[in-house]
Amino acid sequence: MFFGSLTARAIASAFAASLASLTIAATPLLAQGATTRSLAAAPVVAAAAPAAVAVETSDIFSKTPCARPKSVDHFRNALPHTASLLNEGKPLTIVALGSSSTAGAGATSPAFHYPSRLADELRKKFPRSQITMINRGVNGEDTDRMMARLDAAVLQEKPDLVLWQFGVNGLLRDQNLDANVALAQQGVERIKASGADVMLVDAQYVPRVLAKADAKKLMTLMSDMAEREHVALFPRFEVMRHWYEDKAMGFETFSIADGLHLNDWGYSCVAHVMGEMIEDTVTRARNIIERPLSATLHPM
Repeated sequence: MFFGSLTARAIASAFAASLASLTIAATPLLAQGATTRSLAAAPVVAAAAPAAVAVETSDIFSKTPCARPKSVDHFRNALPHTASLLNEGKPLTIVALGSSSTAGAGATSPAFHYPSRLADELRKKFPRSQITMINRGVNGEDTDRMMARLDAAVLQEKPDLVLWQFGVNGLLRDQNLDANVALAQQGVERIKASGADVMLVDAQYVPRVLAKADAKKLMTLMSDMAEREHVALFPRFEVMRHWYEDKAMGFETFSIADGLHLNDWGYSCVAHVMGEMIEDTVTRARNIIERPLSATLHPM
């Protein structure tokens, strides 16, 4: 679906990034609570200054509008608990679990981390609900480290929705992807058992991911697992592919010079599209509830 249509431009960028990753001297951007393992993971943490800076979050799309592919609308697997709370105007607690993409490596400030931007989007779309966003991203983490802190960092917060970005570090480190996704599936089952909705976030469309031969395998494994578990999957890779391939945006428009992490615009647009998909999903849930009621109002 994704890799058969890669342009020569994308392939060239991926090759250049794979060479650069061998020579860049990393200066890890460690989040609070990061372990020494994060320090050892130099190839997958930010090594360059952000490429785009916005004075205010509100003007981030003033020059380059955020783009969403037509194929991306609502989530195939609904978010029933989230939809119910938002439709009723009740409080919603979200925990974002992940590695550097969640911690915000590459952004100029925490205001531009994707969880922060998503919280802003949801507050605008659902003003009756109190939105609480808890960012549990830690730079450089693998799936096993996220699983080790699942109780303390996620379940202890009693979330209504868990956003889980994982897999890319394992891909870049040539780990066993089948084992990584199988381990994450155990985590998904534990989150679901707590009553929370789950949204998986797949890989970013950037040169260092494209350079890995198993990138397509990771996408397939995550998609298949989401279907098995009936949880939502945010297609970050497809959204970003749309920017690059269909909208002819250069990687520099949405990512920083390390060929891996996003910049302020990239994080903001990811959050904007995610917010729209949540809104579409919530609206569909409301329409399903209201349709039988409206049908009873018509005389037979």
